[in-house]
Amino acid sequence: MVAIQKLTLTELKLFFRDLQSMIWTFIFPFVMIYFLGFLFGSSEVDDVNYKTLLIPNMIALSLLSTALFTLGTRIVSYKESQLLRTYQTTPLHSIRMILSFCVFGVIISLFSIIISFTSGYIIYHVQAPMYLLATIGALALSMAALFSFGILVTGISSTMQGAAGISVLALNLQTFLSGGVIPYQILPIPLKIIAKALPLHYVNDLLTFTWTGQSVNPIWIDVLILFLMAIFFIMLSIRFFKWS
Repeated sequence: MVAIQKLTLTELKLFFRDLQSMIWTFIFPFVMIYFLGFLFGSSEVDDVNYKTLLIPNMIALSLLSTALFTLGTRIVSYKESQLLRTYQTTPLHSIRMILSFCVFGVIISLFSIIISFTSGYIIYHVQAPMYLLATIGALALSMAALFSFGILVTGISSTMQGAAGISVLALNLQTFLSGGVIPYQILPIPLKIIAKALPLHYVNDLLTFTWTGQSVNPIWIDVLILFLMAIFFIMLSIRFFKWS
């Protein structure tokens, strides 16, 4: 536990010295909220104002961005610089490594969530979630699924350039096909089928429900699928974790 705490604290210090990571985590959600609200703010989806739907969807997007760019690419950069080989000589195990990065991701995500909600409240007067406790549970489950997904897919690459390319592709694909930025209800049938295979779709839907009471899937399906995805991604992340 002490090793995890020290490693997490070290990562936090390094994060706040990295301008690029801070832009993706803190500035990106604010810009997206303002830009999309400006374009589609007068629209309604199933009698719910688009601006209200925008906040939980941007929180989901910021979680994915944190998973890919703050966690996944950071681990790959440590592999490329051989820093993980140094950690390998310590009592750290891959499970502890991944856990410490996930704790770090949770802390960073809390900052991002606060920024997203505050931005929506100040700019568009968006109200707090309808089901606060359910929102907290949904966020925990969403983090487990998305963080493990981000670590897994970026871990395919052994270089920062490759990990960055994978991250951009995964982020853009899920941003526009998961039903967050473009409401799922208006997607054509082929894209709806693709959306069903993306973890961000279920995160969007679950957070939208706890925030507004609206959803496109039965909530138990969102919870079950995210739970199974989290277990699957975590197991694969641990199984295929490489030090170099």
